Amino acid sequence: MDAIFGRRRASLLTLSQDGRRELARLEAVGLQRWTQFTADWDAEEVHTLERLVTKLRASIAAVNATPPPS
Repeated sequence: MDAIFGRRRASLLTLSQDGRRELARLEAVGLQRWTQFTADWDAEEVHTLERLVTKLRASIAAVNATPPPS
């Protein structure tokens, strides 16, 4: 809620050993799923998706960096 009202706060988090293992597991599952999702895509299609997702992330970051209208 703080970010919604313009009071941005940050917290530094540190993963426990169990948390690091879970993160590694989730990353492996995500990579496996990505491979399955794009298994029948050619390299150009994968490249296009990566380029568009990068562009979308940049647009989201730019919008989020601008205060909402009053």
